[in-house]
Amino acid sequence: MEDKQNAGLLHHCLQEQQFAEELPPAEEIASVQDRLEKLRKELANSEPNLDDAFAIAIRLAACQAERLCHQLTSPISSPPHLARKKHDLSQQTHSLKLQEAARRFGASSAITSQLDKLI
Repeated sequence: MEDKQNAGLLHHCLQEQQFAEELPPAEEIASVQDRLEKLRKELANSEPNLDDAFAIAIRLAACQAERLCHQLTSPISSPPHLARKKHDLSQQTHSLKLQEAARRFGASSAITSQLDKLI
């Protein structure tokens, strides 16, 4: 769901021509793209359990895609509802939500420990 919301912010920036003046290096973008493609291929034929699902979320957070989105949308400061949405989608907020969900759903201590490192 958050990926769709990030895509919505990026779309808004494109329409309003509000992208950051300095784009991330092409190598960084390619690295994120490679990590996401590798993960997609790994997951194509799997049925993850609870810990696997959280491990996937940790890998997604570690691939820095959200950080790239945040950097690209850095000029957004208004309207207030978009600025608030941008904050809600930030890496730290997302990591805190993952940590809370892992505890609520009873993920293993190994998973909660990995999530603690993200924050």
